[in-house]
Amino acid sequence: MKKESYVNKGNRQIEEGKTALAMQTVVDGCNYYTNKIIKAINPYPVADAALVVLALRTYASAIENENPESIPLLKTLEKILDVPVFNTETQKERTRRRK
Repeated sequence: MKKESYVNKGNRQIEEGKTALAMQTVVDGCNYYTNKIIKAINPYPVADAALVVLALRTYASAIENENPESIPLLKTLEKILDVPVFNTETQKERTRRRK
């Protein structure tokens, strides 16, 4: 059985008059995907930071382009949700240069 999307579940909860629960559902969804991404890319070599940023920006752009209907919701969420700030110092892998 497929899991219900966080956005669809939140919309359903809003229709049921459960706005606070809907907000928590969306926050949970954001945390779920954020944690999956962090787990997938960490630790990364400091020298590869630009590659990680480029890959994430490219992927995010592709998702937006393939799902333009998501842009209004994205803009709303950016206004009302506190986006987490990450401590990237603990997520970097220090590597030595080869001689």
